[in-house]
Amino acid sequence: MEIRLLEPGEYNDAIALSDQTFRDQDHISMGYAFPQVFSSVLKQAYGAFDGDRLVSFMGLVPASIRVGYAKLNVFSIGSVCTHPHYRKQGISSKILERVIKHIDKAGASLLFVSGDRNLYRRANCFRFGLNYQYEIDSSTEMITSFDGFVRDSLPTDIFQIEELAHLKTIRYDSNIWEMNQLFQSGGYASIFKMEQRLLVAEQNGRIKAFVIVGIPNKKSKETKSILIDWAGDSDAAVAIFKELVRMGTSQKIEITIPWHDPLVHALHNHSNKQMKSSGTIHIVKPERLIQQIYPYLLEKNQLLAEKLKVETDENRNVQICLNEHTCSFDSEKLVELLFSPQTDSKYSAFSTIFPIPLPHTDGIHYV
Repeated sequence: MEIRLLEPGEYNDAIALSDQTFRDQDHISMGYAFPQVFSSVLKQAYGAFDGDRLVSFMGLVPASIRVGYAKLNVFSIGSVCTHPHYRKQGISSKILERVIKHIDKAGASLLFVSGDRNLYRRANCFRFGLNYQYEIDSSTEMITSFDGFVRDSLPTDIFQIEELAHLKTIRYDSNIWEMNQLFQSGGYASIFKMEQRLLVAEQNGRIKAFVIVGIPNKKSKETKSILIDWAGDSDAAVAIFKELVRMGTSQKIEITIPWHDPLVHALHNHSNKQMKSSGTIHIVKPERLIQQIYPYLLEKNQLLAEKLKVETDENRNVQICLNEHTCSFDSEKLVELLFSPQTDSKYSAFSTIFPIPLPHTDGIHYV
């Protein structure tokens, strides 16, 4: 069994294996829905080969994440699949080992994983963050001061939409080509056999917000729409939700956003469920992560950030020193400290600079 990067001519085999594993006749192909996963230009995906036959695949996608003034180098894995005749042989675990070495060599600080099964937990991938989930329908009283109008996006909106996306302080750093390719492919919506739709709120000739939603159709198992991404003014975004429900386009809309998202304030009067991210995260090297996120920590609290010290021992336990406070964390506790709002008073001394906000991973950049 050979484990290696895929060659350009082998990606069609990867798409076929992924479609066989994850799709039925009513789904669009994984190759169309997730072009970044099967990119022969990026050349990042790994596979296991029995002779010339691809029998197991792991898509690997590089990205940059902006957190204030900081830039994080990250990877995501997805479309992890193995041919039925080769399962339960530990092949995916061996590929994952190679992937983690690959992203370490590339200088990444984080790995995002769309799953949370034991395969990933054994590799120190853990659930993270805090999300709020709201559900709105025609009975929901949505208050907004926006007095413009809502419409479907047009090709001529392209620069205004890009501008709004780049105004987000916590975001994936995408250029205009990447953004529009992901708008078109509708990867996350395709999982639920939904139609992806991009709407804008316009006022005095300017777009104030855009919203990307997955809308059910006859093939969908879900009957409610889902928020996939948004940017701009919160009141204008709420106006889009309100219009979708008013027009009957969506009977219900499920809105899931991370704890730091500005929409949390706009929806604060509505009930919600709290949950961690649907996927998991792996910290490649804690010291590298702190180095990459350091400009954000300086921005948040310069005096404390300059006193922060991070060291990893031979057992992967991480010691964090801040002022006179020192604590040791295993891999799972470290993920909790760095990315989730703290409820444990034991770690309250670190709440002045942590948690680190991350963009929602179940959006257009979902892998």
